[in-house]
Amino acid sequence: MTNTKFLLETLRLADGGKVVCAVQTPDGAVRQSVIEQSFFEEFQGSPMARSAQNSAPRQLRIVADNVGYLEAEAERQWQQGQTQLVIR
Repeated sequence: MTNTKFLLETLRLADGGKVVCAVQTPDGAVRQSVIEQSFFEEFQGSPMARSAQNSAPRQLRIVADNVGYLEAEAERQWQQGQTQLVIR
């Protein structure tokens, strides 16, 4: 169990296919997290299907479905001393 929590109500799309979300870190601070487009590539399948599978609702659903992994990765980065949390 992590002490880092993604605040899913703050999820939004940003430029370049990135998703941003506020994250509450173990020290209680709220920081911005960026989920890079490369994170979503694993879920895209074939190149022909990428445009349909890369829709905003699909990306947000992928984040919600994988929140445990994302929180663990943000926690790992936080423990390494990173304050800019970027998921790739």
